[in-house]
Amino acid sequence: GITSGSLVIDDTDNQRSKAAKALAHLYKLRDKESGGYIWGQSLVFLLLVTPKISIPVGFVFYQPAPELSAWYTKEKTLKKQGVPPKQRSPKPTPNPHYPTKQQLALRLLEEFKGHHPDIRMHCIAADALYGTAPFVNSASALFGGVQVLSQIRSNQNIRVGKREQHVAAYFATHPGTPHRIRIRGGEERVAMVGSARLYVCSHHTKRLIVAIKYAEEETPRYLIASDLSWRTLDVVQGHTLRWLVEVFIQDWKSHE
Repeated sequence: GITSGSLVIDDTDNQRSKAAKALAHLYKLRDKESGGYIWGQSLVFLLLVTPKISIPVGFVFYQPAPELSAWYTKEKTLKKQGVPPKQRSPKPTPNPHYPTKQQLALRLLEEFKGHHPDIRMHCIAADALYGTAPFVNSASALFGGVQVLSQIRSNQNIRVGKREQHVAAYFATHPGTPHRIRIRGGEERVAMVGSARLYVCSHHTKRLIVAIKYAEEETPRYLIASDLSWRTLDVVQGHTLRWLVEVFIQDWKSHE
């Protein structure tokens, strides 16, 4: 009976024992909490969110290309040694046998669209990793121009008139106003919200950019929307759908 909904994309790292050798797609992962490395698997998830139910509808393992991992390790060492860029080896060409997380996410969207062509999409939400022009444009086009919500970095260049500046610099002088926002299934939270329709240089087009900072946060995060017609608070509310993926991942890991 599901006829419409929204799709949310996220990825997670799953730690495994250092003695594990037979499992597929194992590699050395960067541990965000400790700053060190762990041995495990990385997965990309797709979650369908509807008024009736929210369920995972796809996942795929990610693994970086070995030659790319070796290049990053060497590049880091050479940078520390002060070797100029011209004397360092160029970045390896993409290996089609090791697709990026953005490419894997697009595959999941294509598979879902193929299996459920009649389900109407309200929006697609993903975090900053997927806030690139190729992903946003491709994901939107796949579902007939649907709204795609993501994030961009604070140092992303935007164009205001004829002048370029970082998105953080723009919103430092346009702080926004306080709003009450309800996270799906949770309590209301107060956040400072500002927005503007600005030209994002790396995307070569205008995006609706929303700066949002909750009371407990020191710096704002910057959301982007591909469809400029949405209201600011609708973008904020749509992006809170990602909270459901975090809850799902935590619940899945606790029962694994």
